[in-house]
Amino acid sequence: MTTRRRSLAAGLAVFYLIGLLGGCGTTKATAQPLPGGIFLGATKSGRADGTPIRLDLVRPGPSLVSYMAPGSHVYSLYYWSRGQRTQAYLDVPPGRGPFPLLIELHGGSFGAMSTHFPLPVFFQTTTTAVIATQPSAIVFLPNYVGYGPSRGKVGDAHQDFLDVRSGLAAVAQVRGLRVKPHATYLFGESLGGAIGAMLANGDPSIRAAAFVSPWPGATQALNWWQAHATALNADERSEYQALAAFEAPGFGEAWFRANSFGCRGLQVPVLLIGGTQDDVVPPGMLAAMAVRLKGCGAHVELKFVPGGHAPYDANVQALIQAWFASQGATLQF
Repeated sequence: MTTRRRSLAAGLAVFYLIGLLGGCGTTKATAQPLPGGIFLGATKSGRADGTPIRLDLVRPGPSLVSYMAPGSHVYSLYYWSRGQRTQAYLDVPPGRGPFPLLIELHGGSFGAMSTHFPLPVFFQTTTTAVIATQPSAIVFLPNYVGYGPSRGKVGDAHQDFLDVRSGLAAVAQVRGLRVKPHATYLFGESLGGAIGAMLANGDPSIRAAAFVSPWPGATQALNWWQAHATALNADERSEYQALAAFEAPGFGEAWFRANSFGCRGLQVPVLLIGGTQDDVVPPGMLAAMAVRLKGCGAHVELKFVPGGHAPYDANVQALIQAWFASQGATLQF
C-alpha cells in the first residue's frame, strides 16, 4: 500500500472536483495507436452486447497527473450493453507485459433502480481511474448502465453483471493490450461484491477476489433477514424492507433468482471484509455468506474492521494488498 493511495482515497471528492476544474479532455479514437500503444481499429456496426464503440485517451487535469502511476495511461472505453452506450475506464501500465488484469467493481443501490446516477463521486470517475492506475497491472473500472457517463437507467445486480461481462468482451477487442492469461483479480464493494461473485462463478481465468461489505445475493440476504428480523431494531429493519416486500411489483421470484449468484463453480479464493457497525450488510449476514461460499468449495477468509458499510482506510487497504500478494499478484491499494 502506498501513501499516494491512502491520501487520495480519503480525499476522493475533493480531488475529482479539482481535476474537473483543471480540465479533462479526450482524444478521439482512430485506427492508429493512442499514446500507450493501444487502439480499437475498425469497430463493428450494430448494438450487440460487447461491441466496442470508441476508445479515448483521458487527459487528467494537471492537479491529478502527479498521482498517476509513472508511465501509465487512462482510457475511456464505450461499448454496447443491453442496448445502451456503456462506459468504463481502462488503466494501462508502461511496458510490454503481459500484465494481470484487475477488475474493480463499484457499489450501487437497488433502491435507485429505474433512475440515472449521472456523476456521484463514489462511482468510477476520472479521479478514481487515476487513483487505480497500477505500475504492473491493467485495471478495468466499469460503470454499469445508468451510472456515471453510461446511459440508461440503473438496473439490478444481474443486469449490472451483464454490463460488466459486455465490457470485458469489449476489452478483449482492444488491440495492443497484453493481458496475462489466467491472471484476473476481482475487487468489489457492496453491490460490486455480488457482481464479482457472479463473474467468478466457474471462470478459471480469475485467480482471487477481495470484497468489502459485499451484497450476499438477494435470496441469501432475504433468508438472513427473515431469520433475524425480530432481533433487529427498527432502524436496522428498515434497511431490509425492500427485500421483505418480495411480492411487490418488480420483486417477484424471477427477480430474486436472477439476483442471487449460484456458486456451483465458485472455487476462487475470496477475502471478505466487513464493518463491525455495518447496518446494510451486518456482520452476521457477512458471516453467513462466508459459510455459503465455503460450502461451494471456495477458500474464504473473513475479516472485520471497525466501521460501517464498505469501510475503506489504510488498514483495509493493507489487508487487501496482502491478500492479493498471497495469491500471486502485487497490486496497490
